[in-house]
Amino acid sequence: MAKILIIDDDELILNALSNLLHHAGHELFITADGPRSIALYSEHRPDVVILDLGLPTTSGLDVLISLREIDPAAKVIMISGYTAPKVLAEAKEKGAYAFLEKPFEIKTLINLITALVPSAPN
Repeated sequence: MAKILIIDDDELILNALSNLLHHAGHELFITADGPRSIALYSEHRPDVVILDLGLPTTSGLDVLISLREIDPAAKVIMISGYTAPKVLAEAKEKGAYAFLEKPFEIKTLINLITALVPSAPN
């Protein structure tokens, strides 16, 4: 079981990921709010973060930077429907482990989680 923080303002995606990952046996923390996500990370220290690039209160890149300041080893998977090469490069430069374009295959996400947390169920 992995502890996973999901940060996305799209309620459908948030609910779908929550249901799928919960049924896969993971412990979840979810939010649609950038500042709240930083507090949740600090409190729970999840194994993996799934972070949407486009958040209403703070950009996903700013959240990524904050998470990496708290924990330089934070394992962050960025997700977005907007995948311009410049944005992908910036996310990688700021420390994102991977970047998935919405819509993505859940199996791809599960494989990334398993790669980051080998003891995680798949």
